[in-house]
Amino acid sequence: MTPVPLKRVRPKTRYTYGWLAWAAISAGGFAILEGVALARGEHGNTLSCHWRRVMGIYPEKPWTPAGKAAVITGLAWVAYHIAFEPGDDPRTRNVAR
Repeated sequence: MTPVPLKRVRPKTRYTYGWLAWAAISAGGFAILEGVALARGEHGNTLSCHWRRVMGIYPEKPWTPAGKAAVITGLAWVAYHIAFEPGDDPRTRNVAR
């Protein structure tokens, strides 16, 4: 039986810990604000309600179609960016797509 070579893993850097800290702080801030708004029954003060208001989704505004398109486009870009772009792997850098 031939041994399977281990995949080389990039060591953690300060950026790794910085992004983890950013994510934890953001998630904690979201949980506190959203939790307080929901606990007080202030459903109009949740993040999703604010986004709907800013994007003109509810209550409807003249820019509602553009707001919906912006949300859908942004989410589609993030999904594609995370799932399909090569990232910072040096083996795939400067490769024509």
